[in-house]
Amino acid sequence: MIPTNRAPKLGIAALIVLALLLGTSLTFVGAVFWKMQANRVSVSEFEGFINYGTPIKVNSQTSFGTPTTLVLRESRIEQPVFPTRALQPSMPAWVYEWKYATTEVLEDLAELFRVKGERPGNTLPNTP
Repeated sequence: MIPTNRAPKLGIAALIVLALLLGTSLTFVGAVFWKMQANRVSVSEFEGFINYGTPIKVNSQTSFGTPTTLVLRESRIEQPVFPTRALQPSMPAWVYEWKYATTEVLEDLAELFRVKGERPGNTLPNTP
């Protein structure tokens, strides 16, 4: 039987371990998803400009007294339009894409923690 004063400590320790495992898992899944997005084929092309400005107008009168509207400034604020079209793979291709991205992330992690002088696939460092 576990003493009652130790039970909360076990619960907190278990929560800490669970949080660490969940955090690393979410980080790994995020890295894999980012790799998948980086490897996707996308096309971006220039379509033109959108004018967000409005002309500045002033009401005035002609020399004969008829009211007219005079444009003081065109006030064009143009922004370029670049639509992006991304290729969305079908389900079987998506599975292979996920596998490829996972392999890339694992290789990046292995390189990050590899000992200096160690070759990929080796567990022992090179010795002269």
